[in-house]
Amino acid sequence: MAALAAGCQDPEVNPDAMMPADAVGGDGAVVLADAAADGMVADVAVVDGALADAAFPDAMLPDAMTPDAMTPDAMVPDATPATCETSPSLCTADEVCVGEACSCIEAIHGNHYLRGDGTVVYWNQGTPAVVTVAAGSALSGVTEIYSGWRHGCARVDDGSVWCWPTASSGNSSGQLGNGSTPGSIASSAFFIATQVMVNVGGVPAPLSAVAHITSGSSRGYLASNTCAVRDDGTLWCWGSPDSSGGGGGTLFNDGVAGNRAYAVAIWAAGDGTLLNGVDAVSLGTRHACAIRTGASAGEVWCWGANIGGPLGQGDQTGRTYPVKVDLPGPADELGAGADATCARVGDAVYCWGSNNSGQVGIGDHTLPANHDGCINYCKLTPAQVVDGAGTGLSGVTSLNMAYLSACALRDDHTLWCWGRITSSQTDWAIQAVVGGTTLDNVAMHTTQGSGGYAQSMLYLTRDDKLMRPNVELTQVCP
Repeated sequence: MAALAAGCQDPEVNPDAMMPADAVGGDGAVVLADAAADGMVADVAVVDGALADAAFPDAMLPDAMTPDAMTPDAMVPDATPATCETSPSLCTADEVCVGEACSCIEAIHGNHYLRGDGTVVYWNQGTPAVVTVAAGSALSGVTEIYSGWRHGCARVDDGSVWCWPTASSGNSSGQLGNGSTPGSIASSAFFIATQVMVNVGGVPAPLSAVAHITSGSSRGYLASNTCAVRDDGTLWCWGSPDSSGGGGGTLFNDGVAGNRAYAVAIWAAGDGTLLNGVDAVSLGTRHACAIRTGASAGEVWCWGANIGGPLGQGDQTGRTYPVKVDLPGPADELGAGADATCARVGDAVYCWGSNNSGQVGIGDHTLPANHDGCINYCKLTPAQVVDGAGTGLSGVTSLNMAYLSACALRDDHTLWCWGRITSSQTDWAIQAVVGGTTLDNVAMHTTQGSGGYAQSMLYLTRDDKLMRPNVELTQVCP
């Protein structure tokens, strides 16, 4: 490994030795596992194979990136210029200014971080691993990253997408999109990226001209699929059609059932018309949502299973093809997860769907005014996230959804979260406190796992400290 760069911190302790062991039960039941799994903190041991509401007794949730999200709003400077933002910048070509210091970390997602030199590190190991290609050199030119269920993916600056396994079952559902679905992967193949492919007319070819990949949420848990938005606005996805482990999800809506080992296009209607105008996409456990340009820019369209109302249509009827969600304005970011969805509209956040863990964030979830009388105290149409005084949360610059919670970074660099904390919950947005530390100097944040945000949080401070959740981690810099 390369030595630590000047902007990186000395190592202390890597707390994430919690790696579940792997077993798959019969008839679709999923039991958390894998000797080298992605550091999941599981509070759901078994997911029922049926599409019953009981399959997710406290289900909610998560990644969509829009044009304005490509330069993370989380990097907004203080009112007083930070040292690394003075002219000329003190940051090297392979560093970014995160507010008060230069960092080799450009972005974080789940168990991965993107370095300023365009390479990717999987951090949840005794020795962090740099993602490579088959020849042994580091995967380079990366512009976006995504952490899924025992796999990771990256968009590269030539418009290609590459994915890699992080555990032995990291391609059992076609998560790598390379045309294979092996039963098990040897540890020697972990963190080695292969290119995502399409198969048109029986002829495999690389997926190309990709503008963005899945974004907006980072639950990791059961996220066995990934999507790519191409330059022409079409949406292509691979992996599992329903990462909940139960029935009912319909990510792939071309009428063909099962996992997809190659990337396939998502349809807008049953006549084979492709969904177009897509700017960003986020995948839930059994539904999906996209930001797209239809009649106007920034529209949100959702499809799939609708238990708890995550499609935002005022009902719980599933939709095979995308339907528009009524929001008060264009969406800038979007997160879909375990039967709930959130969108950032300007500097406010609107959420809808299952809310029994407070993940919709609109106030006491038991009050009749805050739910629509259906399973999991669901809210069937979008409502604005509020703070403890009932005031709409404002000043939001970025949004990320976890499994049963969501967090928003505000323009004063404070992080506000709602939903599952650890064993407790909050029904409205509160300033996040993790391990006794108030998060008030955050540059970027993510989560990974099925636990509450206080368990699963990974964040980078504006003075370049990488924390999980309140222990500083070693940064492996170029």
